[in-house]
Amino acid sequence: MRLLLWVSLTLSVASFGACITEGETGTSPDPSTGDPNQPESPAVACTPDNIATTLFARKCAGCHSGSNAPKGLDLVAAGVADRIAQKTSSCLNKKIVVPGNPATSFLLEKVSDNPSCGVRMPKEKPELTADEKNCIADWIQSLPPDTGEGNGGLPPGGGGGDGGGGGGGW
Repeated sequence: MRLLLWVSLTLSVASFGACITEGETGTSPDPSTGDPNQPESPAVACTPDNIATTLFARKCAGCHSGSNAPKGLDLVAAGVADRIAQKTSSCLNKKIVVPGNPATSFLLEKVSDNPSCGVRMPKEKPELTADEKNCIADWIQSLPPDTGEGNGGLPPGGGGGDGGGGGGGW
């Protein structure tokens, strides 16, 4: 009887441990979408070279991706720098990204508390960390001055408005 109880208890503990281990290997909901059926992507450090596939994909893709992105402001598809650099937002006519100059780039202001126009991005989600904001600043700093001098895929007039009302304002 003791042997049967010991085997049963050992199997129960082993099963419980497997459940914990499984939950620790990335099966939690993806925080960028909240979809419990979509496992969270493993964290990859954001760099200027991979910002669209790391930070923007995790934090911005919920709204700013594909053909339905507000005012065409797709931050995930290839060529994001050429699409948004030098484009003017409808918020106080600020440049979304000024290559080589993070301090004057509206994108960096929009992810900070109390932007001068509209609401902080990502809208209704946790604020970006200091490291994430630094990655955006490093990316903007790394862009050559002539980035975005073509149309780059945004509709004429740039990325103005928030695309959905509510004062988001790009």
